[in-house]
Amino acid sequence: MLTALAPALAGADDIRQDGEIAVIRTDDPNPMLVTRTFYSLFGDDFDTLCLFKVATEDGDPSYTAVRSDVRGIGAPAVDDGIWWGSAARLSGVIDMRNIGRWGGGMDDPGNAIHPVAAQEFAHRWGAFVLYVDKDGHLSDALLGAEAAHWAGTVHAHGSVLDGSEWIELSPRNFWLKGRAYRFSELDQYLMGLRGPDEVSDFFRIRQPTWQGHVIGAQWPLPAGLTIQGEREDISIEQIIAAHGPRVPDHNASPRAFRLGVVLVAGTQESTAAVADAVTRLEGFRKGFELALFQMSDTRMEVCTRLSDGCDGFAPLPLPEPEVEVERVVTPPGTGCSSSDSGIPAAAGHALGLLALLMVCRRRRPGV
Repeated sequence: MLTALAPALAGADDIRQDGEIAVIRTDDPNPMLVTRTFYSLFGDDFDTLCLFKVATEDGDPSYTAVRSDVRGIGAPAVDDGIWWGSAARLSGVIDMRNIGRWGGGMDDPGNAIHPVAAQEFAHRWGAFVLYVDKDGHLSDALLGAEAAHWAGTVHAHGSVLDGSEWIELSPRNFWLKGRAYRFSELDQYLMGLRGPDEVSDFFRIRQPTWQGHVIGAQWPLPAGLTIQGEREDISIEQIIAAHGPRVPDHNASPRAFRLGVVLVAGTQESTAAVADAVTRLEGFRKGFELALFQMSDTRMEVCTRLSDGCDGFAPLPLPEPEVEVERVVTPPGTGCSSSDSGIPAAAGHALGLLALLMVCRRRRPGV
């Protein structure tokens, strides 16, 4: 029977609501167990759950797809809700790991946590698409790490899905202005927030090199880098040729979502540690609402309330932050291009890029 195969639930006394945060006391932080315990107190009213742990935990933030039936975006159909305790609505679970790694200021929409959480949120829809190239071949050249993020050499307009924002300085010369700070027009198409006629053409850099060394598609390139390569222009029509149109289209897709924030604490965690984490997560959820609203060009609203429902919910628009995550405003020649990085031309390929990354980070404004 299904319930025999699924993790056992924690006791009813191990879950409570503190403000707008669900607190689950358990020494087994298995996300499926935690999610099923969440539904022992709350209704099936959430599109996404976002988990944080009090205890230190290894591993990077992740997204697990629970349910998806959108076609035309390259994502496989999934319907595992019954295993997670959701009969109809839950689409996925974000695991942000240990809350301590994110430092203070989690209520600030400019905090580094928000692009990271936004990336995991966006994995519901991307990045999985192929395209039909000019020779009529199906290509996966847009994809980078795990075939679920944009390749670093794609001009993805700074998408939170590891997307780069490239500036073409001259034919075959490109400068990386920034990375991972917004939902691009293509992201928004995949998310159902834009129609195909609202997605601008973009490009990727073929045969990319830095100081004569070949650059891999999955390499995390530092903002401020200047590279060489051949420009290949790509349109949304080439993606639609590979996958068909998005179904449902942007006119029939939701633009308002509900996300529940869950704190997982061990049974031996102190009351003070849990209370401090709850306070920080209250700040995070409010900042995240505003960050997502801004990143989506105000096309998407995400409500993080547990108790009051989300009727009439509308986050306020924000001014553009002075310093954005992974963005560089220093022009080439005064930032961290290879010509002024101080890296010897004879340096090893991996060593040279590592040193360049360190130079870039030192020169980032506001850091």
